[in-house]
Amino acid sequence: MACAFNCRTRVLNVNMRRGEFGVLEAGAALYEYRKKSYRVGGAVRVARGVYIGASEPISHDELRQVASGAIALTNQRLVFLSSQRTTSIEHADVLSLDSSGTSLIQIHTAKRKTPVILTVSDHDAALLVLLIKLFSAGNFDSRYLPDGLVIEPVHNGSGDVSVNVRQGASGLELTR
Repeated sequence: MACAFNCRTRVLNVNMRRGEFGVLEAGAALYEYRKKSYRVGGAVRVARGVYIGASEPISHDELRQVASGAIALTNQRLVFLSSQRTTSIEHADVLSLDSSGTSLIQIHTAKRKTPVILTVSDHDAALLVLLIKLFSAGNFDSRYLPDGLVIEPVHNGSGDVSVNVRQGASGLELTR
């Protein structure tokens, strides 16, 4: 078996389940879309205490930071921990992942109506997305790669890096 991750045992600030091991811990902030409303319009005074005019309420969604804390990534879940809020995302529930820039991660899960939006400060968001995709694609019971599983980074001329994960002849490509 080849060592897939940091081969030392990683102690995280999370109660581990049976068969679960820690991969990394990083500082993070949790964001949510919140409604922001205001009124536009005007009025003209025509007499004492009498105004003629109109106003219209306008609202839009705004991305706001709701908590600051840390994320812990294990082979089974991603956990956000803070004094304001705690969120746990099972890798099996992840429907879609996206990273924007070097720090923003947007995670859509089967159990939530709205995406979980995180910014990470200590690691590249693309690395976290890659690890989550890798863990959700297979069952890792230890920190070692299963026999026959091969992970190959592929660099192309445009600066993009893709990772080929394959077992035997069939393969799963994770692109970033």
